[in-house]
Amino acid sequence: MNVLLLSFDKKILNKETESYERMSRYAADVSMLGVIVLSNCEEEKTEHGPFIATGFMGNPVARLWKAYKTLSQWAKKYNAHIISSQEPFESGFVAWLVARKNNAKLEVQLHGDFYGNSFWRNQSKINKIRAKIGLFVLKRAQSIRVVSQRIKKSLIEKGVSEDKITVTPVAAQSTSEMTNHESHEKFTVLVVSRLTKEKNVTLLTRAMPYICGSIPGAQCLVIGDGPQKNEILASAKSIGIAESIHLHGYKRDLAHYYAHADVVVIPSHTEGWGRVAIEAMSHKKPIVMTDVGVAGEIIKHRHNGLVVPENDAGALAEAVIELYEKKEYAAQLAHQARQDFESLAQEKDAQVVMINAWKKMMV
Repeated sequence: MNVLLLSFDKKILNKETESYERMSRYAADVSMLGVIVLSNCEEEKTEHGPFIATGFMGNPVARLWKAYKTLSQWAKKYNAHIISSQEPFESGFVAWLVARKNNAKLEVQLHGDFYGNSFWRNQSKINKIRAKIGLFVLKRAQSIRVVSQRIKKSLIEKGVSEDKITVTPVAAQSTSEMTNHESHEKFTVLVVSRLTKEKNVTLLTRAMPYICGSIPGAQCLVIGDGPQKNEILASAKSIGIAESIHLHGYKRDLAHYYAHADVVVIPSHTEGWGRVAIEAMSHKKPIVMTDVGVAGEIIKHRHNGLVVPENDAGALAEAVIELYEKKEYAAQLAHQARQDFESLAQEKDAQVVMINAWKKMMV
């Protein structure tokens, strides 16, 4: 079984990374695995046994053209049986063209909730066009891998056949070891997020006046960076809570911040999965999140966290205040979250599901 994959993870080209190790493990279960990295990176090629990978420099259009040419060459050279794309849009269309030309099976992966949640589509006319291209490709793929039941449901509602959709949850892992809670004077709300529109961190700035009004000295630590940084700071300043919002930028080691947190908040407009929720579960923290991504599937309301409506500052504030006022209840939710984390799919489980999906395509 020869598999070619279009990916955006440039860490695959670095032999010192977990991404490279993961691809090497996948390659051990097939005859050949070739990965073309679409993110801007050094034009280099790595090869180890049945695993080869390459990447390109240049603007997005140039990289896509190079990927198309390389994918076409590899499909012929290695007699590709399966061509897989990490998204259904531009790279998905390229994968469909090459698969169709070479009589290979097409697999499409979907890591975001692009069809069940309108936020992404409404950001631009280009995204609306991309959504149509993606649906065209998805309906023609022989297999589709999604990361959640929420995404699967959204595709079925768009007319995609349920039979070809496989749910492969992201493997549960923590970027740092769980540490004991650090005692401190101020009640601390933790947000770990890219500072982009879809992550909606400004929702928390709108909620903080209510939180601070009920919880004296409450503070919010925001770990992450992005284009919305200045807007978040301006929003906090305009509503008079600048001293309660602390932006710490991107941090690789999060253990100290999780240990310091009283509650972890995920305020997103949309999520495909929700790695931060899983991370918070691993650190045994109370979680408040909007009804996106893993909400309802992994984070269940009043079972192991609190789920609030998307973009509702009042509901978010009420949930945080409830956990402050009911500390024993918050501890129960956190304990249940940690227990549930232990039962989540691990990397080896995700790999088995993926390999089995490929084998099913060959039947």
